[in-house]
Amino acid sequence: MKKIALFILSCFLFAGSVFADEVQDLIEPPKIDLSKEIITYDNAKIRSEIYKGEYSDKTSTIRVEYIPMVDEARIYYNTMYVNYDTGVAMEVVRAAIEYFVKSKQYRNFNYLDRYRERYYKGNRGFNMAEYSQHIKLVR
Repeated sequence: MKKIALFILSCFLFAGSVFADEVQDLIEPPKIDLSKEIITYDNAKIRSEIYKGEYSDKTSTIRVEYIPMVDEARIYYNTMYVNYDTGVAMEVVRAAIEYFVKSKQYRNFNYLDRYRERYYKGNRGFNMAEYSQHIKLVR
């Protein structure tokens, strides 16, 4: 009887040691790649391909920070403060979002945040304005 109990106990200990390594692998957190893909549209591309309305600003750029792992993007519209108009910025960013959604083959998008406006001094000392939008892309 003692031999049977000792044999069963040794089998459980052996089985526990075999499966202990696999449990350790499950405890480690998975490695998640949240790297960003940054896409910049200059003024010529905005005028020719993205925005079809009347557009006279020659100092603007659009920067898209796209995170494919979570299907999110942040769109930044930068221009000089003297040329900045919130309504035009909204229209241009909306057109840039639609252009980006089509180019990445998404179906639609949702706004995650209210738009943000920021005013700052650029590298050359000019007053600049930035309009930004945060969106979630839908396949």
